[in-house]
Amino acid sequence: MDTWKGVGRRVVLAHCFFLILTDVFLLSIICVDFNFTIFFGHLHTIFLFWAHKWVDGRR
Repeated sequence: MDTWKGVGRRVVLAHCFFLILTDVFLLSIICVDFNFTIFFGHLHTIFLFWAHKWVDGRR
């Protein structure tokens, strides 16, 4: 069970890292609709917060 938690934590962290990279990509390359980018940034922030809480709760 301990190893599963370790793997889960790594998966969540990798997912968060991927989302941050996606955000940076959207901001730097596309940047067509600024409000759209801000909206995505907020969604990712909420997701990061929720994922962190969830992982901490599973410990």
